[in-house]
Amino acid sequence: MASNPMQRKTRNAFLLGFLLMLVLAIFIGVAAYMLIVKPMIDEEKQEELQTYAVYRLAPGFNVKSGEEITSAMVEAVDIPVTEDRKGDLIAAEMKNAQTGDVQTIPFPGGNSKLELMGGTILTSSMLMDGEENPDSLRYTEYNVITMLTQLDVGDYIDVRLRLTNAQDFIVLSHKEIVTLYGQTVGLNLTEDEILLLNSAIVEAYAMTSSELYMTKYVEAGLQDTAESTYVPTAEVYNLILTNPNIIDTARDAIRDRYTANYSGYSVRERIDAQRAQYAEEEKFNIESGMQQQIEAARQARENYLSNLEGE
Repeated sequence: MASNPMQRKTRNAFLLGFLLMLVLAIFIGVAAYMLIVKPMIDEEKQEELQTYAVYRLAPGFNVKSGEEITSAMVEAVDIPVTEDRKGDLIAAEMKNAQTGDVQTIPFPGGNSKLELMGGTILTSSMLMDGEENPDSLRYTEYNVITMLTQLDVGDYIDVRLRLTNAQDFIVLSHKEIVTLYGQTVGLNLTEDEILLLNSAIVEAYAMTSSELYMTKYVEAGLQDTAESTYVPTAEVYNLILTNPNIIDTARDAIRDRYTANYSGYSVRERIDAQRAQYAEEEKFNIESGMQQQIEAARQARENYLSNLEGE
């Protein structure tokens, strides 16, 4: 049944009036907030702000994830900070409560968890905890690890051993690329890491279709360090147990891997089973591989010195 024209007119007038009142109420509410409430909130926030001297990455210094930030790369700046935010910032100055004297706080240093641009205000959560270098840490070079096409100094890698039956083991984890020259990579390794990698190199030579290769961390500062899974030969294992240059924690970790069993077999037994298939040609494979490594290292050294003379 068609509605009465008067009823429609009355209903439309009511709806229009309601909408106008709603728009007016919203306008008054927004105006009240902007003119009264917001200034009060801003004033309260401003009262909470205090100026502190904190460290930031100096302009012109950009760092990658995992790269060290030194005191030469930072500068102190004064910024307004709320009390609840101050705790994570790296303070550059400290005021003596008794004398009122202001003392400079040295920048603690550390490796960045993130890729940072110059000018970034630094926080404690951006830095990895620093670790003292072990006494056995040494710079070493290798030319037998398959290189990634995208690799730069400062990248962090795992070194892995892949066998012909698709078994894959992590030999070294979270190692920083110190130098790159052709197919030669420079790493800082501890005594136990050097022995583990030497063991893996010999096994890669013995099993001719196996491969030592590297994988790169995407965000070295944020990603957890992988656990090493490779177990050395019995000879290298016994050498590690008696080597006085290896710290107890590293020795214990290798012992745990060597004695662990998975479904009735140890990791070492699985590798030995695969290596046994190359028993006849193993000696020749190792001698040939070692000779090639020595020759490649010699040639790389000659090329390096030749380039220096040409500069």
